[in-house]
Amino acid sequence: MRQSPSGENYTNNPTDIILVQGNANMQNGCVVPRVWTTEITKIAERGDLIVSVRAPVGEVGKTDYKFVIGRRVASIKGNEFIYQTLIRLNKNGYWKQFSSGSTFDSINSDVLKEAMFFVPKEKE
Repeated sequence: MRQSPSGENYTNNPTDIILVQGNANMQNGCVVPRVWTTEITKIAERGDLIVSVRAPVGEVGKTDYKFVIGRRVASIKGNEFIYQTLIRLNKNGYWKQFSSGSTFDSINSDVLKEAMFFVPKEKE
C-alpha cells in the first residue's frame, strides 16, 4: 500500500498499466480503470481484493485487472470469505476505531495486517 508512482508518469493511454489511486476507482465493488501509468511501483494482480486505506477508509472491491497500487489503496490476496468479511468490518465501523488524520482519515498497513476476524472451523 501507499507506493504510488510519480504524477509525471500518469497517462490517459489504455496501453499503459492501470493505476488505482483510491475509492474513485471502485464502483459497485469492482475496480474501474480511470488513469494509467508508465511507472510500475507495487502491483496488484487480477483477482486481488482492494481496500481503501484513506478517505474513506475501508471500502472494498475486487479487480479483474493487473494494476499499479496507488497511495490510497491496499491489495490483499483473498477469497470470497475474506472479501465478505472485509465488507462486514467496514459496515460495522471496525476501521473507524483505528482511523486517524487531520485532513483525511487513514489507516496504516499494520492496522490492515492485524485486523482480526473469526473463521469457521467447519466448512459452511
